[in-house]
Amino acid sequence: MTNSQHIISEINVALPVDLRTLRAFVAVAREGNVTRASERLHLTQPAISLQLKRLVQEIGVSLFHRTATGLELTRDGALLAPKQSRCSLR
Repeated sequence: MTNSQHIISEINVALPVDLRTLRAFVAVAREGNVTRASERLHLTQPAISLQLKRLVQEIGVSLFHRTATGLELTRDGALLAPKQSRCSLR
């Protein structure tokens, strides 16, 4: 298990990550765009950006990288997304 995989696997246990933050992460991962994710969640774009920034600071890994068309998951983000997608839908 790589260090990133270990960090990702411990997120639910080790961090008090707020459900709204996880929903924001999942929405951005699905939409590939903060603006569309904010519209989907009925939140402002700065609110989504702040939640993502805090999540990255808490877990210590980069989750997205910018592209010409929006955001794409990093390898670490791709490891976290399926796990959190299941949790955020409950």
